[in-house]
Amino acid sequence: MLELMCVGFVELSLEHNKLVRPLLDFRAMSGLRILRLFGNPLEFLPEILPLHQLRHLSLVNIRIVSDENLRSVNVQIETENTSYFGASRHKLNEGNRSVIGKDENAVRQLISMITSDNRHVVEQACVALSSLARDVGVAMQLMKCDIMKPTETVLKSSAPDEVISVLQVVVTLAFVSDSVSQKMLTKDMLKALKSLCAHKNPEVQRQALLAVGNLAFCLENSRILITSESLRELLMRLTVTPEPRVNKAAARALAILGENEILRRSIKGRQVPKQGLRILTMDGGGMKGLATLQILKEIEKGSGKPIHELFDLICGTSTGGMLAIALGVKLMTLEQCEEIYKNLGV
Repeated sequence: MLELMCVGFVELSLEHNKLVRPLLDFRAMSGLRILRLFGNPLEFLPEILPLHQLRHLSLVNIRIVSDENLRSVNVQIETENTSYFGASRHKLNEGNRSVIGKDENAVRQLISMITSDNRHVVEQACVALSSLARDVGVAMQLMKCDIMKPTETVLKSSAPDEVISVLQVVVTLAFVSDSVSQKMLTKDMLKALKSLCAHKNPEVQRQALLAVGNLAFCLENSRILITSESLRELLMRLTVTPEPRVNKAAARALAILGENEILRRSIKGRQVPKQGLRILTMDGGGMKGLATLQILKEIEKGSGKPIHELFDLICGTSTGGMLAIALGVKLMTLEQCEEIYKNLGV
């Protein structure tokens, strides 16, 4: 590595030079504001921490540009045969995800950014990673590049804003496939999520609870999570917290874990009768919903009670789903529902 005393340097461009490692000691360039290393397959990052004036940095296929006060940071990624797209604007499509996922250097660069001291960089990197993680193949590549190690580091020690950003990546990864989800649930991850579920910041709690729920969709993970008494007790307590974001996410996690009776008791729901849950499910079929309404009228006539009082769960498909909302959520009468169908049919 060459050591040059270039205090007066403001801009340095070494783009597309096939460099696999930095040739210069950038620590000697304290006044550097623009450093372009784009298009070089670097094996490791240059030492740039002393470059306090740096506002434009490009590495491999990533460009990072900030304003003067570092209040706004824009992260851009270039893929083969495509123009730039802003990772922070969710312009990653299936083709882009696939291309970036195959570029291990690009993936590792993004992963390394989530441990940055600048929260804007962390936020933008996590937005890009969350979008990439929606592709199963790319999600597997993220796991191969050991995304969980820096993720766990951030979850254990960072400020709420950074934790929320990283948790959003965890939520997406946990949902993409069982194989990815199973690899994610380590002892350290479970410990970190338990701690974050009890965090004082409601949004941190919500994201952690969403992550627990998504991890529980994997059967193997569900078995592990169910056996954690401390987690179950925590989820029960959180279902009655006054913060809606938190209690809904906690109830969701318990429901995914199949702990319906625990959930019912914690929210003081009505006792399930011995004969079991009474479920009304309705088919689709557009205007055929009128026929469904005629059947429901006969049920109401025979019981003397409105439909929503006769069933514990009302659901349906297509027009049946619309009826489920009208009857079970809006508590509309059968006559009101029938009038809607007749008006739509005119």
